[in-house]
Amino acid sequence: MPPPPPTTTLSGSELLTNGGFEGSASPWVGSGSGYFYIADGDYPQAGSGYIYFGVNNSVSGPAYQQVTIPSTATGTLTFWLNVTSSETTTTTQYDCLFVEVRNASGTPLSTLATYSNLNKGSVGVYTQRSLNVSAVKGQTARIQFRSTTDSSLTTTFRVDSTSLK
Repeated sequence: MPPPPPTTTLSGSELLTNGGFEGSASPWVGSGSGYFYIADGDYPQAGSGYIYFGVNNSVSGPAYQQVTIPSTATGTLTFWLNVTSSETTTTTQYDCLFVEVRNASGTPLSTLATYSNLNKGSVGVYTQRSLNVSAVKGQTARIQFRSTTDSSLTTTFRVDSTSLK
């Protein structure tokens, strides 16, 4: 079993390190066939780097950062999301991006939000999302984005400018 990832603890109000994915994805830990990092992408929300998920059929993959969330934090996770899809349905979620909180061992604690092909828009047009993680204040937790796609018609989920305060 690989060693656990380092835990990020920063001073000040920002708790995530490299939330803009500039220069690398580190210290974010990504894996699977549906996770990608790009340093100089065509469609960043800001800067030049971002992470993205999906892109192909029948893939999955997570990216997470382990962080200690002080009890004095506001408990707000924000990020910018761009969803593009070849799916034509307006009623069925075939490809999904889950925003999750897991404990330091990786056990799921909660799913904060689920985005899907139903959230599709124009390529490069991001929407800021804000989620409440106050349930894990005072703990070390993994903030995780995880995707799954079905076997036909692709969806891409781009994530940039993440922040946890």
